Amino acid sequence: MALARSHGATATAYWFPPDVAGSLRRNAARRGRERVPEAGLYATFGRLRRPSRSDGFDAVLEVRFDGRGGFAVRPVSGEGGPPAGGHRAGPSGYPPTHAQDPTKKEGSR
Repeated sequence: MALARSHGATATAYWFPPDVAGSLRRNAARRGRERVPEAGLYATFGRLRRPSRSDGFDAVLEVRFDGRGGFAVRPVSGEGGPPAGGHRAGPSGYPPTHAQDPTKKEGSR
């Protein structure tokens, strides 16, 4: 994060809260070696921790499925939103996506 800030960037955490019921349902549909023991799922859920600004992030945003095939992005309660000059709302209120594949040249797909 210090390197990002030294270049004028901000550090924003995007938290995707786990969907325990959905994960268990999808896992139950798996067969054979693809199925994860439920104890393993619960152990993983137990280790997950929501990031916070005290971890050094400038903002923490929560991302949830919106039920229409997209995502709803909003500040985590008590963590504040993006810093000034940070993310601006894009189409449908979502932050814009600026990520590009660094292995591709400008203008190529």
